[in-house]
Amino acid sequence: MHSSANTLPETQYAVRCGKWKYRLPDGRRKKKKPAETEKKGAEEEQDKTLGELYDLAADIGEKNNLAAQNPDIVKRLKERIENFDRELKAGARPIGKIS
Repeated sequence: MHSSANTLPETQYAVRCGKWKYRLPDGRRKKKKPAETEKKGAEEEQDKTLGELYDLAADIGEKNNLAAQNPDIVKRLKERIENFDRELKAGARPIGKIS
């Protein structure tokens, strides 16, 4: 799991599993343009809701978002992130006070 200072506190936004890397959708980050053509319209909107999925074995530079072609993998990795966040928040201690 990977989190960034650019995301909300305690929110994980990326996971890697085997050759796959998945990033949750986040409108604050600039999206990378596909290697050969710029996406427009409905296809671009669909990518924003799916997030980003990369096959790092074939695309180490993360240029080809495969989320639309692999919805089952997106669903599985998104569930992993959500489960991890849920477990992390369930085990969180209350914020302490210094008196």
